[in-house]
Amino acid sequence: GMSEFFLAQDGDKQVGMVEAELLKSYLDKVAGNVSAAARLADIPRRSFYRMLKRHQIEAKDFRRK
Repeated sequence: GMSEFFLAQDGDKQVGMVEAELLKSYLDKVAGNVSAAARLADIPRRSFYRMLKRHQIEAKDFRRK
């Protein structure tokens, strides 16, 4: 999964941008279900939440209306 990628250098802006896009694409695939998104990304759910927070991404924005 993505675990190696997500452990990349934290301060790197480029990595941060790519990370944000990936988080969004996972959330989009699973309609904002964080547990499912974390499973897809193959990272712990707690880490996924931490990254969402870091990028100020709201999982609920991805829920299907």
